[in-house]
Amino acid sequence: MVLPSPYYRERLCVLFQKNAAELGFLIAPASDLSSVVQADFALASRTSAPPWQVPYRRNPFFTDRDEILNDLYTTFFGGKRSVLSQVQALSGLGGIGKTQTAIEYAYRYRDTYSTVLWLQAQTQDDLNSSCIALKDLLNLSRCEEYVENAIDLLRIWLSNHENWLLILDNIEDLTLLYTVLPVDCYGHTLLTTRTQFTGGFARCIQLDKMKGPEGTLLLLRRAKQIELDLALEQIDLARYPAAQELASLLDGLPLALDQAGSYIEETGCSTEEYLDHYRKRRLELLDRRGGSGLEHPHSVNAMFSLAFERLEQQHTFAAELLRLCVFFYPHAIPQELITGGGNLNPRLQSMTTDALLLDEALRVLRSLSLIRRNAENMSFDIHVMIQIIFRERYSQTEQRHVAKLVVRLVSQAFPNPEDADTWQCCQRYIRQALTCVVYIEQWNIVSPEAAHLLFRVAIYAWKYGSSRLAERLLKKFLAIRIYLQGVEHGTDDLDKSTPCYYQSWHWQTERLFLQSMHKELKIPT
Repeated sequence: MVLPSPYYRERLCVLFQKNAAELGFLIAPASDLSSVVQADFALASRTSAPPWQVPYRRNPFFTDRDEILNDLYTTFFGGKRSVLSQVQALSGLGGIGKTQTAIEYAYRYRDTYSTVLWLQAQTQDDLNSSCIALKDLLNLSRCEEYVENAIDLLRIWLSNHENWLLILDNIEDLTLLYTVLPVDCYGHTLLTTRTQFTGGFARCIQLDKMKGPEGTLLLLRRAKQIELDLALEQIDLARYPAAQELASLLDGLPLALDQAGSYIEETGCSTEEYLDHYRKRRLELLDRRGGSGLEHPHSVNAMFSLAFERLEQQHTFAAELLRLCVFFYPHAIPQELITGGGNLNPRLQSMTTDALLLDEALRVLRSLSLIRRNAENMSFDIHVMIQIIFRERYSQTEQRHVAKLVVRLVSQAFPNPEDADTWQCCQRYIRQALTCVVYIEQWNIVSPEAAHLLFRVAIYAWKYGSSRLAERLLKKFLAIRIYLQGVEHGTDDLDKSTPCYYQSWHWQTERLFLQSMHKELKIPT
């Protein structure tokens, strides 16, 4: 007789509300094991010291996350025995500190548990190897004559014990939980995963990037520029402006902060020097892991590059969407910039007309925590480090092409600020529009859409009292219009009652200004 796999045994038990022995399977829960096997498990419990299997040292530089740790502990020990309280998941972007937070939880509360076990769970093979490594620790080898599979052995051990903490690190396929966790158990399970949706498997806690002060503190600790036991309130951060700026540029990503601190420690350079290096050669620095890196051997660059390569191979629509998103302003990207776009490449265009296809692409990106979606205001966020790494994968020509596309999409969406009723909508798009202004200047983008956007943003800036910005944008707008339509017709269809229209040349006549702008034009075709 061929038996179902462990996963389907567990599912059948749940479906029929019977235990494995009642269904005729070979492997039964601990309560149904033969007296010999029960005796062996009992003997193993009496003869072994409290098991502890965490393969990493405690991180002396661990910073922040106290609220997360307290939340985990309170939920685990809150008295409720539900799946979503006994199994919790730390979710987040690669490099956000999921594994480090799990390590800290294990060490901080180790005396609360009788057993702490750590499993690598990225794949089925990783999980099986980790379970094999536990056989000696848990004295399970003597039970192999009854149960051969290492994962089954661990599951039986868990069902026969209580007050344990089981950590499954870097789990991608949450159905692996069915193979290792008993149907009914008396312990706690902590997962680390990139997926943002854990369904009925676990309670999900999303780890966010570090805020400015906490990120600066981690950087200073890792660079060993302050004593490790100093708390945030004991430090005058105003004395460390370069560290604050660097933490901001790295957008609070713990792995990036750790890399920077490691470089500063190893080379003996100052934070100011590193900051200067980063401005000039950031990709090289993001590719340098430094230190031992045992818990996270990949650099920021290597980690995200590998993630994108896999995304391109397995999910082309999601990869195409991400390729576009890395050129937007990273926070609160309006979803309608995608759905309202026209003249896109075939993959992107299909997502503008098929909402389910867009949802599927966003689901894939959320499963890797490459974006965060906000359903309430129909927008999503992307981490700055992702943008930096992914942009650098493309040639200058490709970058300019995507930048022009983003300018066109934002230009189509940005409303007319002359109408006061549109100001709230203008505020929704203004960050994206100002990012496009940078692209227009950086890439010398000359198009009707670029001119249209510059003019509307200039009006918006004028009405908000930013006359200098309005004047600069209007001059750039006129330069593009004159280039496209000539000096005689550069302002033909403009509303010349607009105050900021005159502001840009209040010290000279319109004709002289247009001629001078025409002479200064150096915009390539």
